[in-house]
Amino acid sequence: MVNPTGKQLLMADAKHISAHRELMQNGWLIRSLELAQANYTRLLTERGALDGYSAASSFHKLTGMNEFVDQLKKLAESQEIAKLTSTDKLNHQA
Repeated sequence: MVNPTGKQLLMADAKHISAHRELMQNGWLIRSLELAQANYTRLLTERGALDGYSAASSFHKLTGMNEFVDQLKKLAESQEIAKLTSTDKLNHQA
């Protein structure tokens, strides 16, 4: 790989995948992420929107925060599509 993505680098090592999945199942970490998100949202809200630009800026900051946390949680998940099983053996007479 010439310029691998972070996901590709993580997925290249089974130990990293296991460690990341274990980390994402840690209730304290997930709770800390949720509290940090709530705190950051509160900070942006308390600043208030002076005009449309600052409101849009806060919106984009919150969107970016949510996207980052979502990427962090899903980083070690594969993107394989589930394979369909054949239904040729169904008894259509029943």
